[in-house]
Amino acid sequence: MSNGKEANAAENSSQMTLKESLDECMEALDLFLNNHFSESLDKLRPRVNESMYHALIYATVLEMQAMMTFQPEDISNAGNTMKSAQEVCQRSGCVVNGAIFLFFAGRTEEIKGNIDEAIALFEDGCKAQQAWKQFHHMCYWELMWCYSYKRDWKMAYFYADLLSKESRWSKAMYVYMKAAYLSMLPIDESRPFGDNEVDLFR
Repeated sequence: MSNGKEANAAENSSQMTLKESLDECMEALDLFLNNHFSESLDKLRPRVNESMYHALIYATVLEMQAMMTFQPEDISNAGNTMKSAQEVCQRSGCVVNGAIFLFFAGRTEEIKGNIDEAIALFEDGCKAQQAWKQFHHMCYWELMWCYSYKRDWKMAYFYADLLSKESRWSKAMYVYMKAAYLSMLPIDESRPFGDNEVDLFR
């Protein structure tokens, strides 16, 4: 009987409260944001298979690493870890169609070269929430490049145009991209919204 009680006590001591779990995740994020990347991952790794918070942040950090390095092993690792995080979330009863999750899943597919899959995920990410418009701008930026990779210049222009009208980040960059996309169209093809690449380049 005492052995059973001791086992239960040990099990309970290994489980974290929600506050403890979130606090540890915040510590890991602080480490990451202060360039202590390995320490951040080390703090998250032990609980990635049991805590959806640890799993998602761990996967997000690896996704950012893959975006920065473009190394095949980092890309593969990030993709596999994101899938594992999705499984942990499903076990926790969490809906994995959250905007941030969809965005990073889209980035994973994009850097793998699965452009159509990436487009679908970025579009779903935009639909998932309407409160934070700046998040839409992140998706628009990625969608612009996805359509560039597909050489669908009008759709790439469409997202550059949305960014030029809605985002405050860099109007000059967005207008330049609009002009660049229009310049890729045949001379005799109509220009969207009456824009002209010559005027935009000025």
